[in-house]
Amino acid sequence: MSSSTTLPPYFRINPDQAMGDLDDPVTTGGFAAIAGAARAGRDDLAGRGLAEDGKRHLRLFSTWEITRYLIPVAQAHFRRVLKQHPDWPQGRSETEAGAKWFTLDEVLTLRAHFGKEGSKAKEYQPYRPKG
Repeated sequence: MSSSTTLPPYFRINPDQAMGDLDDPVTTGGFAAIAGAARAGRDDLAGRGLAEDGKRHLRLFSTWEITRYLIPVAQAHFRRVLKQHPDWPQGRSETEAGAKWFTLDEVLTLRAHFGKEGSKAKEYQPYRPKG
């Protein structure tokens, strides 16, 4: 190199000083901590409705929410009707006796069945004007 050209800034780095500025080397335990933080972040996003493909998905609805807000029946009656109709959506449960969780499509299917076969005194389907 000629003396008329100036050296780039990275040529003025002192290797010994740069080595002293570095943190301790990453160990297997460090990688495990990083993986744990990534897992916690992924679980947090999944809990907010983001799937691994990056798209948002509607959360599941509990039996309590369905009978309280979406289909006007008692929880015990709802469970009894599901037991009598095994071909209807049965929901998901993490344990054998755990709470059941339903997708919105399953809720709408159940709502339609209750609308056809349920009490005529109750409105199972939301009111929609014709047309």
